[in-house]
Amino acid sequence: AVRALADAGFGDRLLLGADTTTAAARSVNGGPGMPYLLRRVRPRLALALGAELVERVFTQNPARALAVEWRGTPPRPPRVPDAA
Repeated sequence: AVRALADAGFGDRLLLGADTTTAAARSVNGGPGMPYLLRRVRPRLALALGAELVERVFTQNPARALAVEWRGTPPRPPRVPDAA
């Protein structure tokens, strides 16, 4: 499915995640947690899809997605310099 989406031109939009909202899924409770994506899924995808696409999916795409200024987000107040 990941290859098909990348081949269809969506490689710059792909994000992967895991359902770690339940206690049983979290790594602190013995579940796979988010480390599973990095330790198990990422190496397999790198072999199957290539390191460049995997770098985009695991690093570049999430960085862009999380850096977005969402609509309705109030502007940040001006930074007050520290008193020296």
